[in-house]
Amino acid sequence: MLTATRLTRQQCTSVRLRGYATEKRAKDRELFQHKVGSKVHGYTVKEIQHLPERNITAYELSHDKTGARHLHLDCEDTNNVFMATFKTSPTDSTGVAHVLEHTALCGSEKYPIRDPFFNMLKRSVKTYMNAWTGQDFTSYPFGSENVQDFYNLMSVYLDATFHPQLSEWDFKQEGHRLEFSEDGSLEVKGIVYNEMKGAMAESSTLFAHELYEKLFPTITYRHNSGGDPETIRDLTWENLKEFHRVHYHPSNSWTCTYGDMSLEEHLRFINEVLQKFEKIDPKTDIPDEQRFAEHKRFVVKCAPPPLSEEEGKQDKVAVGFLLNKNTDQLTTLSLSLLQTLLMTGPNSPFYQSLIESNLGSNYSPYAGYDSSAREAVFSIGLQGVDAKDTQTIEDLIFKTFEEVAENGFPKERIDAVLHALELSLRHIGNEYGLHLAAGIMHSWIHGGSPIEALSTPALVKEIRKRIDEGPFFQDLVKKYFLENKHRVTLTMVADESYNEEQAKIKADKDAKIFAQLTEADKQKIREDAKVLKARQEEVQDPSILPTITISDISPNTIFTPLEKETIKTNSVQWASQPTNGVIYFKAKLPFDAIPDSEKEELLPYFPLFTQVLSSLGSAESSYREMAQDADLHTGGLSSSYHLTRDHTDRKAHHASLYLASHCLEYNIDKMFSLWSKLLTSPKWDDKDHIKTILLSIESDFQDSLIDSGNVFARYYAASKLSSFGELQENWEGTTQYKFLQRLAKDAEENNLDEHFAILKRISAHMLQREGMSVAVNTESRLFDGTRNRLDSFLNSLNTGSSIKKGKILERGDKVLSSVPKTLIGVPSDVNHCSLCLPSVPYTNPDFVPLQVLAHIMTNAYLHREIREKGGAYGGGASSGTHGCVAFYSYRDPHNLATLEHFENAIKWAAAGEFDEENIKEAKLNVFSEIDHPVVPSKKGMTEFLMGITDEMRQRNRDILFSVNKAQLVTVANKYLKEGLEKSHYSIAILGDNQTKDSLPESWSFLE
Repeated sequence: MLTATRLTRQQCTSVRLRGYATEKRAKDRELFQHKVGSKVHGYTVKEIQHLPERNITAYELSHDKTGARHLHLDCEDTNNVFMATFKTSPTDSTGVAHVLEHTALCGSEKYPIRDPFFNMLKRSVKTYMNAWTGQDFTSYPFGSENVQDFYNLMSVYLDATFHPQLSEWDFKQEGHRLEFSEDGSLEVKGIVYNEMKGAMAESSTLFAHELYEKLFPTITYRHNSGGDPETIRDLTWENLKEFHRVHYHPSNSWTCTYGDMSLEEHLRFINEVLQKFEKIDPKTDIPDEQRFAEHKRFVVKCAPPPLSEEEGKQDKVAVGFLLNKNTDQLTTLSLSLLQTLLMTGPNSPFYQSLIESNLGSNYSPYAGYDSSAREAVFSIGLQGVDAKDTQTIEDLIFKTFEEVAENGFPKERIDAVLHALELSLRHIGNEYGLHLAAGIMHSWIHGGSPIEALSTPALVKEIRKRIDEGPFFQDLVKKYFLENKHRVTLTMVADESYNEEQAKIKADKDAKIFAQLTEADKQKIREDAKVLKARQEEVQDPSILPTITISDISPNTIFTPLEKETIKTNSVQWASQPTNGVIYFKAKLPFDAIPDSEKEELLPYFPLFTQVLSSLGSAESSYREMAQDADLHTGGLSSSYHLTRDHTDRKAHHASLYLASHCLEYNIDKMFSLWSKLLTSPKWDDKDHIKTILLSIESDFQDSLIDSGNVFARYYAASKLSSFGELQENWEGTTQYKFLQRLAKDAEENNLDEHFAILKRISAHMLQREGMSVAVNTESRLFDGTRNRLDSFLNSLNTGSSIKKGKILERGDKVLSSVPKTLIGVPSDVNHCSLCLPSVPYTNPDFVPLQVLAHIMTNAYLHREIREKGGAYGGGASSGTHGCVAFYSYRDPHNLATLEHFENAIKWAAAGEFDEENIKEAKLNVFSEIDHPVVPSKKGMTEFLMGITDEMRQRNRDILFSVNKAQLVTVANKYLKEGLEKSHYSIAILGDNQTKDSLPESWSFLE
């Protein structure tokens, strides 16, 4: 049992800040005044560089006493980021770095409470909060716009990493342990153990690990840093503590901050922790891999794809190469550009030689250039192949390299790739600061310059110079691929017996361990299980953790000023935003354009239609020419679909074709010209091209099935409750996957004419000016010029019959005679469970209380039962605009027991067994979600796509402030408990197909 000096709630409301002017933010912030060589709070400034293309000033510093490194990226962005990283290179596959990442967050000297990390998730208004283990590093990042919240989180993160408790009980919970099941058999439990069982059940993840093991036979990258499930069981508590002692030391640390907050305050805060340490040599440098003298070849096995109906062409083949050190920024960027030239788009050599060969369905898993390891890797190959074609594929790969080395790339291809890179520097994406921090860590921890890694324009200038001087990219191909003998060919064969063999290995290990257990050992296992269970059920006092209070939250929604007008008959929304001269164009065309008499027939094809459309050619240009022009003048043309519930009518929902692109201001004419060509005369006769795209889409779907199993389980469960849920499942769930499988089979048999005809029919109905709505985000100075060109673009489009802007498939909720229960069987040892009940639309007064209630059940009940005690990687409840209250678990060793926890959570909530602190924490969760920063390119999109206005958001915000316990108990009974009692809910599990015989007869089975 934990013992510690208790701090009062008042003392721990937040950490104390000294001399920090919190009101000076963004453009008005106080700038760092020190120069290179200055001493600041225990640090010395090593380098300062302004990066104008990113609107950032970078400061690199070193901690004088310990040698810890720090990088600060100063800018106007109020979404501040902190990241602490340690070089953690394992010497085995026990997953020690991964288990330590989990266990370090389970209590520390300053915050001796079980699970401070998950407690802080509900005591913060973070914009991001996580931790992850890479191949040779472990990072602890978070983000927040609130100054006090930022330092609250920094206090918890620094104490967790440098002063964790590392309790043996936390090690058993997070890592692995033995327990006896009710039938007396021996079970292995542990959150990381179950997480990695799920991860390694994905053949793509297994393929990547096998490839690295073969390319790095003598150094750390041959090991599975996340942990091989059966090897995890060899990790000891003593191993864990020793690994922390060596690796989690300031001398082996790299920290990064980003945003508009004070660098001086950051340094003062971090130095208070680091100054207690002395400098050491952690001896964590990674040596070079010993280079091969000849090409090597390997064959390994995996399980067949999930929900597969056909045998054959289930294998994977790739050739992998070991390349440059990632600290060489110029070579790293050059090879990254070379990857794009070689692989991206229909004009690339490997797309033409491999993808269009139809030997496989898509590139091999994780194909391309990867500089995350100290020595970078490039791999290229195919999945969805027959292993007997391995030599053919290998020959095609080297023939393609030889042709590129001989002929190079067309100048317009190189220009297009460089244009895309330069445009990306102006584009501000989601979690921009987090991505910058994460990106520089890979080379920084090995001695590279983080500032050089961010100085892309200078690197591009040097690359352009070398291109002008000679056959630059051809020479790279010769050096790193044709003349490089450190390469392997890996073939992964799908084997029906693979899972049985793995199960036998585990069973043999279990039997050996069981046979060696004495009666005293068995008794200790039983006693340990009781102690751990009691500890997990122990009521914690989170008041020792810092927190934000509801009074710290602004009562006001930040409104986005929008201008609206009608051009011709089309509605246009304008948002003036700081976009660095980039114009963002979005458009939607309603599914209503399809006649009611044809909707049911055409519905299954709509996702495929939307994904294929932007890859087509036109009457004037081939698909290769269209792709070339799009790359050269825009950030690419994108077509997809958008499906949403109506914000007021629970029986209605809306679907549309969604178009998006962006460009620099001088390319606006070209961008609209490309859209005009595509929408007025799409070329649906390129049958081989469309077949290739179809196979790629089906392959991508297959890859996501197990990794996103909780999402697919929710889709299937929700499909039994409403017409919206049914449509979402048909378009995004296992039903769509099965549909794509059937189309892929027809593609293999060259029997696609009927399907092409249907795509053409959808195109004829959808691609017309009537009903199109447009949104433009850019700087106000560009409005007039964009408006003129938009007017011309709309005039160029086809016209058709008028379209009613209505609500589609208004069938509403379904009437259930019994509770639908479905097992979606896949080759995996873990499960993804879901239970869904109908919810309410966004403007319903109960929408917000249900949001809060879902977080209460997650925080105060389900997390403890499903993750801590049950050993699942994750579990909880959600309620939002998807139209249902959804309970879920992720990589879960249990099935029926988890469903019982879902039902018990409902009864617990309906009985009001939660307190005011639980309510406050859940409200903070919701505020964190609804106040998440929105990048300039996406401002106003909630209204454009969903019809949810800022006024509606403000009304829901007002409700959120006022939600009380009585309201929460009422909605728990009205929507959840009554749903259970009336059997108006649905259950689905995506998981182990071997468990179907153990389920009750009321269950149906899908495989």
